[in-house]
Amino acid sequence: KEVSYSPLMGYMLSYEGSRSTALLYRWTGDIVFPDENYAREIMQLFSIGLFQLNIDGSIVEEEDGTQVQNYEIANVVDFARIWTGFQDYSRRGNIDEAGGGANAMDPMELRADYRDVYPKMNLYDGWIGDGYPLCHELPNKAFFEEGGK
Repeated sequence: KEVSYSPLMGYMLSYEGSRSTALLYRWTGDIVFPDENYAREIMQLFSIGLFQLNIDGSIVEEEDGTQVQNYEIANVVDFARIWTGFQDYSRRGNIDEAGGGANAMDPMELRADYRDVYPKMNLYDGWIGDGYPLCHELPNKAFFEEGGK
């Protein structure tokens, strides 16, 4: 969360300001896909890597010696849709105005109107978020309960 909501990371990995395809189509009439850079970095560098691994750390291979990839470009495209809607907060008058830069202090916010709201596939032919209850399935005011988020 610290990394993903960081305005500096959002800028450097180019997902800050990424918008949903539906929104960009409404604005421009063009089909433009969300920025894929952070989705690729998350999968390649920060978590699972390019290839499936055996328990001993060696790369899993097919019978013909081909290395088994963890994901395909379609997965990157779907995961890029997760990182839409991140927007930096407005500049702070007491800090940012003097330097003329953007607000690098506060975590980014999620703009609901910029988000891709449609379901996204996971790597195993399921859906991201499967197994989690939908908001309408939760008891009333569940977020007030101990441990609620």
